[in-house]
Amino acid sequence: MNEQTAQQPPSPPTFDAQWYAYLQWMFSFHILNVRQKVFTIAEKYYVTDENGHGRFYVVRPPHIGLNMLASFCAFAVMIIFLVTAYRLMFGAGQVLPAIIVFVIGGNIAALTRLLLAPYRDIAIYTDDTETVPVLRITQENKLALYRRYAIYDAMGNLIAEARRTTIASVLRRRWKVYT
Repeated sequence: MNEQTAQQPPSPPTFDAQWYAYLQWMFSFHILNVRQKVFTIAEKYYVTDENGHGRFYVVRPPHIGLNMLASFCAFAVMIIFLVTAYRLMFGAGQVLPAIIVFVIGGNIAALTRLLLAPYRDIAIYTDDTETVPVLRITQENKLALYRRYAIYDAMGNLIAEARRTTIASVLRRRWKVYT
């Protein structure tokens, strides 16, 4: 760790030389601490380095209306399969087909929710004023073992691609960054 990272952060950039010096400082760290609230509507949080200096301000738009619509559609699909399973079990006395219909309905409802939910894009800024963008991360796919993301710089240039394993990320999110 050099002396520049232990000191206060440089002032926000105004010229190209200052911008590159600022970016160099922003990305010179060993450990990042993310303090993300679990139950919030607007996902906005600070990322600090090992010395407690703010490095980034992250914004994930909530898309409340689209998420509610996706959840409502998934709920409607589940109700249809639940009613069908209920009729099979108690009307026709067929237990095994009712269980199969119920399980298939749950999976189709989850798939409906996943397909209708908006992509989870992330914007990263220098601070909470959200005036100077640093990075933008866009989700590229929804249905796969790996979720792919594209990482763009402030000018809109693709600088890296990342992926994370969907199943393994249930307990702890791990990202692999390429290029």
